[in-house]
Amino acid sequence: LRRTADDKVACLNRAGIASDVVVGASGRPRVQIVGNDPERALGTRCDLAALDSPTRSERKALDALTELADACLKRQGREGVRLNNDLSWGDPAPVAMPGEP
Repeated sequence: LRRTADDKVACLNRAGIASDVVVGASGRPRVQIVGNDPERALGTRCDLAALDSPTRSERKALDALTELADACLKRQGREGVRLNNDLSWGDPAPVAMPGEP
């Protein structure tokens, strides 16, 4: 991931956009664009989304944590969630209902 982040920073620098690699508390690197207009990177060919996808081990951990969270929510009569990399959650995870395909 660090090598990918370094490559993205080099790409942005070639496009004239100052940026740095910042390592979060989890140890996961991310690209931080210097200045107050981070959306200017959208017009480049530097695919920053490559760093947004979880690795295989991160996906496994997120799936396990999602299962635990869903079990807790189910006990409270609530719908399940889908945990994101930053541990925020999105739309409820699809749940098969009895009698439905």
